[in-house]
Amino acid sequence: MHLSRSDLEKYIDRMPSNGGLEAIKEHLDSCELCSKLYNNLVEWKRQLQITEKEKMPARAAALADKLFATAMRGILIRLSSISAKSGTPPDLLAADGDRPSDLPLQDVSTFISESPEIVLRVIRAGGGEPDKIQLITEDRALSSNVLVQAPELDCEFLTDLEGCAELSAPGVNTYDAVKWQIKLPDAVFSLEPLDYDPDKTESVLETVLESDQHDRIKVRMEQKAEGKLLQIEILELNGSEDFGDVNVVITHGGELAKNTGTPNQAITFTLPDKNAGIGIRLFQK
Repeated sequence: MHLSRSDLEKYIDRMPSNGGLEAIKEHLDSCELCSKLYNNLVEWKRQLQITEKEKMPARAAALADKLFATAMRGILIRLSSISAKSGTPPDLLAADGDRPSDLPLQDVSTFISESPEIVLRVIRAGGGEPDKIQLITEDRALSSNVLVQAPELDCEFLTDLEGCAELSAPGVNTYDAVKWQIKLPDAVFSLEPLDYDPDKTESVLETVLESDQHDRIKVRMEQKAEGKLLQIEILELNGSEDFGDVNVVITHGGELAKNTGTPNQAITFTLPDKNAGIGIRLFQK
């Protein structure tokens, strides 16, 4: 009897089979045919791993990003509770950094979405530390600079680049029963740093940005010695000029700013960093 492909794959992955790993090794040492099949399978798996690690061509990657952005545009991801632990610290992740060992935790709750896979941790800490939320997912587009909403509390929180946000919900003793949801942006734009001439006291940039999903915004940026004054006017969302109120989120040099806009109304932001790029995210209410 020769070894099956299943036995060979289990031996490569060092997974116990019905005959045991030692029995498979003994057979390979004595059977030229199975040994050759084993070596071919090892090489095939090695080439498969190399292929999987190769970078996707730029054009294909851009198309994949476009399809993803279209599919995820403005969707609500609702989360379900899976656990609530009182008085016990959470399992720390690399993103948590160093946490003081004497920091008392009053409550830790965990919520999940299975499709797409996202974990939301709600942490209540003592010692004067603020409550916070943390989104954990392999795709940062689902956790960075998104809105985490608790409709029944009439609250929403904007996450930072690490998927974290401080909670501010006065009078809430526990978050276990809160129904959380994540709101992804309806449109995303970016601006490169504005060229700065130190010999001029100010410069002005006016432009209209348009996305692949037929979103249009008018941007006016005035750069002065003390920083930038940014004005944004939303012209269209998804090809429509009738879109109601919109949360406008600006990311700038690691800082976040949020304001609410309506059609054809200019929203103003003051940005202190003259040299940082600007990200613009629109969340339709």
